[in-house]
Amino acid sequence: MFRVTNINVIKKRLSTLVYSLLLAHFALPAQAIVTDSAFDNRQQDDIGRIALDYLLTHPEFFDTIEKMRQNKIDAAEDKTLADQIKNRVLEHVKLVLNSGRAPYSGLPQSKIVIVQFFDYQCAACRNNSAVIQQAIDNNISARIIFRDWTPKVTRQPNSNAETAASIGLTIWQDKGVKSYLQYRQGALSTEYNAQEFAVENIVQGLKAASAPVPTAAKMVAARKLLVNNAKLANQLGVTKLPLLIVLPSFAANQQNVSVLSGPITEKMLNDAVMLASK
Repeated sequence: MFRVTNINVIKKRLSTLVYSLLLAHFALPAQAIVTDSAFDNRQQDDIGRIALDYLLTHPEFFDTIEKMRQNKIDAAEDKTLADQIKNRVLEHVKLVLNSGRAPYSGLPQSKIVIVQFFDYQCAACRNNSAVIQQAIDNNISARIIFRDWTPKVTRQPNSNAETAASIGLTIWQDKGVKSYLQYRQGALSTEYNAQEFAVENIVQGLKAASAPVPTAAKMVAARKLLVNNAKLANQLGVTKLPLLIVLPSFAANQQNVSVLSGPITEKMLNDAVMLASK
């Protein structure tokens, strides 16, 4: 509950708010924008009263406003984080380009390199992996390095995601990147709770790659690779996923390196590849 202390002020502010939200929601053209000065005081009071009555009977509108505000904050934070990571990438470019201890698709001498930080329990990572797989199927001219990693801030107790990642790396070591990707596609092809990767998904992945359950010794070796990925993530300042880094294999700089935070589209990936090729 809240108490209205100055109804006229609230009405005036609500009339302005309604204009702003309508413009943002419907993307009205510039010539359709009408300012408060186009209405007299009585008309503005009437608009404010109508807006207040509407909001009081539709409290869910406040949820929409809050989501819009939070999305704006998240976008600004992602942009800041991406800029910080780009600087770290340029500082540690040799480590970023080194795929010796991680699965990769494509030729080692490719002029473009894509680094994907991936977590099995991250729903947005699943989206990005589908985009990446489509690029591979379309014979993208790039080396794609797969860095499986679960950030501490999202890690769940007894995380099946880390187990899934370790199993995937054992498959890569035993059967190569093709089987690794088959495993990953299989594990992501079934429904799962994004907060807790299910054992059933791991089983589906093993079936897709025609791979047995790995031995304990192989799992220990694979977890060391996950630790290596975690060290790289920490050096780059990565704190949340999904994250994609696109850069040239030579002469990387501020203009040709892209850091894509959050879900991506095919166009976003292609634009980043084009930028890195300049």
